[in-house]
Amino acid sequence: MPKHPLQQAIEDADFECQSYSGRGMYGRKCLAVEIGRSHDLGELFAGILEQVEGEDNTREIQDGLRGMCWDNMGLDMVYYFPNVPYTEDEEPEDEEEEVSGLRNIQIARLPRDGCVRLLEAAGIQCYDSESTEVLREAVAANVEDGTITPQDLEAASA
Repeated sequence: MPKHPLQQAIEDADFECQSYSGRGMYGRKCLAVEIGRSHDLGELFAGILEQVEGEDNTREIQDGLRGMCWDNMGLDMVYYFPNVPYTEDEEPEDEEEEVSGLRNIQIARLPRDGCVRLLEAAGIQCYDSESTEVLREAVAANVEDGTITPQDLEAASA
């Protein structure tokens, strides 16, 4: 399902959209954006305007903005648009999920000394007080960010 133009404009303005059910919606979900103290509502609107300048879908965006509501979340505010559906991003391709799943299995089977070798080879100090699970989480994070290559993980798993 294609995204509503308002959702696309918000995401293109580097804000993260989410699904939300506001007051009086009785569980019905809609488009929302949470804004913390590091941003303000003006930045959101300026970003939307930058994205839609010269676009043909401004009427849909205007209609979505007209119904905007908000809830105070303590330090953050959530702005939601009851008349605009939220559309999730498409799932990654099966092959990517399969590779990621295999890496997770490899990491879950790594013994403590294998984790230590991988992390220390990447320049990360390990301590005796760290559990094997903590070390596995560190390996996973470093594989994800590319510090530890899949080839290194493969070699350590063999």
